[in-house]
Order: sequence, then C-alpha cells, then structure tokens
Amino acid sequence: MTGKRDYYDVLGVDKSANENTIKKAYRKMAMKYHPDRNPGDKEAEANFKEVGEAYAVLSNAEKTAIAMITLRGVWLLILLRGYPVRTWL
Repeated sequence: MTGKRDYYDVLGVDKSANENTIKKAYRKMAMKYHPDRNPGDKEAEANFKEVGEAYAVLSNAEKTAIAMITLRGVWLLILLRGYPVRTWL
C-alpha cells in the first residue's frame, strides 16, 4: 500500500458502508497487518499504519456527519416551532 489511497479502498469497504462495517473491516485489516503477526516486515508495518489512519479519518467523519445532521435537525425544529433564536444564543 504505497502512497495515499482512498480510505474506503484501504479498508476494503464500499463508500456507503456504515460505522459497524467500517469497524469490522478495520479490525480484520489491523489483525492481518499487525507487527506482532508480521515481525520484521516493513511493508506490513506501513500497511498497519495506513489502516489505522484510514479508520481514524472514517470513524471521525461518520461521527462528525451524525453530529451535523443532529445539529441541523435541532435548529430546524427551533425555527419550525417559532422559537425566537435570540433566546437560544
């Protein structure tokens, strides 16, 4: 796994994969490339680091997306119910 690739490709999942699928793929790939399972293999070590980076980015992106959707929903509720926005700030 040389160079930067699409993080979904690194984990071997579809771009529409949910959080659980991403986590399972990460665990599988991390076990496969773990340095303890591949002592002295520099390529496996590099793959292990790339898999960790991919999971960190994708899991954070999933959480960020969920938070943004929730936040938008709260503001939409506030606006639809007619609450004055200034009282909430």
